[in-house]
Amino acid sequence: MKASWDFSGFRQAAFASLAEPVLALKAGRKMFVGAWSEKQRLAIEDELKKHPRYDEAKQKGVAFTEVGGDLTATEEEYMFSATAFSGKTWGVLSYPYAVSERAFSTLLNVMRLEYYATIVDGLPLTAQEQKDVALHVNDATGRGGIGPNSEVITRLIWSPRLLLSRWNLLTFKGALRGDTSKTTKKLILKQYAKAMRSVGVLLLLAAGSRWGDDWKEWLNFIDPRSSKFATIKIGNTYVDP
Repeated sequence: MKASWDFSGFRQAAFASLAEPVLALKAGRKMFVGAWSEKQRLAIEDELKKHPRYDEAKQKGVAFTEVGGDLTATEEEYMFSATAFSGKTWGVLSYPYAVSERAFSTLLNVMRLEYYATIVDGLPLTAQEQKDVALHVNDATGRGGIGPNSEVITRLIWSPRLLLSRWNLLTFKGALRGDTSKTTKKLILKQYAKAMRSVGVLLLLAAGSRWGDDWKEWLNFIDPRSSKFATIKIGNTYVDP
């Protein structure tokens, strides 16, 4: 539960956020709107369902999640529902958890739909190619597929979908799978290139923030064992991008 009291959905959708940073910022605005009000979250959810690509995305396998659903339907940061118990005291205690749960669900569902639409819009893709893009979207937002025994695996291992999605991204599974078409491979590899472009910009900002530092600070900047590794320095404050 402790791991769920935050607004770190961008970390789960890190790849998609790096590939499409403007899209991520727009989704972040909706995240804060939906986080503080269940009514607003439902309104955003209804808005998503009216999106011209929503039905297609869901049919092709984009993993939209639910607030208060079972273990296979919620984001993995949330191993139980904040609405599972009743009572005034519980309502007060669980409020931060409910806010964070709504934030995660809103951000990641918006990211999944808009990221999918951004990739496929204007392209004459086959049904299978759309499914392959949907699998990549799931991996890029921390929602890897774990098969028919998903509920059992989720109870045994913490965040198995997130772990699998990270492995799939690191091994370029979506782009290197043998049955993936050339068109889909190019689309997915393009997303990797866009994500690396954003990583490069962040590293340049981090390096530029140390322009006047001594050699010890530079050693910390390039040492992956250091807590200051690849951080952006603002005065005496270090920001981990």
